[in-house]
Amino acid sequence: MIPPQLTTFLAQLETLYLPHLAYPYLYPDLALVKLFVYAAVRRLTGFKTLHDHLAARPDVLALVGLEHLPHRTTLATRFRHLPDTARDLLHQLTEQFLRDGLVDSSVASADSTLMHAHGNVWHAKQMNQGVLPECGNIDTEAHWGVSGCKQWVFGYRLHDVVLCGPDGLTWPCEFCVHPANVSANGPLGAVL
Repeated sequence: MIPPQLTTFLAQLETLYLPHLAYPYLYPDLALVKLFVYAAVRRLTGFKTLHDHLAARPDVLALVGLEHLPHRTTLATRFRHLPDTARDLLHQLTEQFLRDGLVDSSVASADSTLMHAHGNVWHAKQMNQGVLPECGNIDTEAHWGVSGCKQWVFGYRLHDVVLCGPDGLTWPCEFCVHPANVSANGPLGAVL
């Protein structure tokens, strides 16, 4: 059974405006956002795994609003562009929550968290010399950063701003991802 809060939230997603692109997509952005949430909740990692799961479960396709099963490479390509879509949806929901009084813009908090890069680690000495290790599978956009408990992490830093509501509701209104060496109070300072 689906909780009523989730049903209400999904109904609100249906009312959001997504800009029409110059070329039409066969699979709508909103359906792929729902599919991404489903995959995250079910912990389906890997596009082949997700594709095989959807091939065996046509009811899931209907639940997220897809008529046809996308190819796994289509899923990979479209999921790469979801952060822009998610940011637009987040801004629209934030404006709606502010109008409805569910959150208060005068009570905000900014924070960041470190995330490990996928693959092997690129050691700082090799990185400074510009030498890629022979082991391969190195994320060249990631960097080294220090966590709050003074541990070094090779990866990225997720920055976010959270608004608070009168009923204790917290709502993330803005986010961005940078290499881990970017300061925690830099990118989102202008938002606050």
